[in-house]
Amino acid sequence: MLKLYDYQTDLVKQARLKLKQGHTGVLIQSPAGSGKSLVIAEIARLTTARGGRVLFLVHRVEIMKQIKIDFERQGVDVSLCYFKSPTSVLNSIESICTPKLIITDESHHSNAQTYQKIYEHFHDVIRIGFTATPWQLSGKGFETTYSAMVLGKTVEWLIDNQHLAPFRMWTTKPLYNHDKLKKSRGDYSSKSINEALNTDIAGEVVSYYNQYAPGSKAILYAPSIKLSQHFADDFSNNGIRAVHVDAKTPKKEREQIMDDFKIGKIKVLCNVDLVSEGFNVPDCDCTILTRPTASLVLYTQQAMRSMRYQPNKVAKIIDCADNYTRFGTPKTPHEWSLKGRVKRSNNEQDELPIITCDSCMAVFEQSDVADNRCPYCGELINKLIQAKKERELIEAELQEVRDTASLNLNDCKNISEVFRVFEARKSVESNGKRPVFQAVGYWSRKHKNWKQDAINLCHQLNYDSKYINHIMRFFK
Repeated sequence: MLKLYDYQTDLVKQARLKLKQGHTGVLIQSPAGSGKSLVIAEIARLTTARGGRVLFLVHRVEIMKQIKIDFERQGVDVSLCYFKSPTSVLNSIESICTPKLIITDESHHSNAQTYQKIYEHFHDVIRIGFTATPWQLSGKGFETTYSAMVLGKTVEWLIDNQHLAPFRMWTTKPLYNHDKLKKSRGDYSSKSINEALNTDIAGEVVSYYNQYAPGSKAILYAPSIKLSQHFADDFSNNGIRAVHVDAKTPKKEREQIMDDFKIGKIKVLCNVDLVSEGFNVPDCDCTILTRPTASLVLYTQQAMRSMRYQPNKVAKIIDCADNYTRFGTPKTPHEWSLKGRVKRSNNEQDELPIITCDSCMAVFEQSDVADNRCPYCGELINKLIQAKKERELIEAELQEVRDTASLNLNDCKNISEVFRVFEARKSVESNGKRPVFQAVGYWSRKHKNWKQDAINLCHQLNYDSKYINHIMRFFK
């Protein structure tokens, strides 16, 4: 039996506490690579140890095989466990004994009808779900399935405490014309991706690998089977053993490819979405993203696939599709919630604190920058230098306004200076008074020949004759 880390034990304790408080469904969020399978196995062990049956829902065969191994290693009584896909459960639901607990892995899928029909059938059974990203393209929340959420540690904490590998990230020349990308059912359509592809630079992906991650064991995520095969050929033609694999690859051949990749016979594994969720190869240290996506779930699963922890390992992420501009880096924080979110327009997105180095094309958080220099190559970052100058200029302008607002009106030599004082005071105090009326009012009380001065001020401010007459009548 494996010993859980403290943060994993805490997830188990928090989930059990939520159930004791009366919640019938608990969603556990913990980043990709943080060891969710061990937490799942421990919860299953505690259930079967009391004679309770467990229904484990998972949508991929590869994940199912791995979780069975994890359950056995953790001392779970697997004779009391059902390991099934949602479709398989629905096909045999009447023959399944009512479980004590339903565990759903990758539970960002749990709003799908197949899952919901199972939950409805076993409506009295408590549910625990696991996901790194409680987020859906549709914007729909998870409140109908889970009534409580337990949040795990952040990616940054896991890196700092040696539970995830640190990473370096780069962008590249634009592989796509993003103006041509169109969404269908939330994500970019295959048709628009093909139309947006800059074919003249598609062959440069191998050079990016050689530049940023030479010799690394890499997983390349492509937008289509055709392009995945194309990228595999490009690598192979350049002396780098690469193989394409997809869901239609014969089972035995696919298993052999996966085994060859794990032992290092294959350097670059090219696929579309086949090896996103639950694929665990700890010494894989590079991911190459060539598919643009509007899905935070897909981006996170793919970008972080190389971040499984190993001593002295540094993961490399090569984003050829500019996905980082939509979602940031793997350690960019997100506010997870069971509630749904408001969907935004195609052009609307958060302002992310992400910096791109013009010299080496590295991508990093603004918090990683010291002395306005790139943490990768050490070059000065022009964007930050310019932003600093703009901040200094704005602060200087604000200080000038504050200084003007504090001037004594008796020291003003003409009505224009009086106007500038009142204008500055309006900015500082955020009042609703109009500086021109205040200036004319003050000046009319101090000087007999104030009218011509007031008219001259209005001309300086480009007021038309109608508005000037209105001001003059106001002070008659």
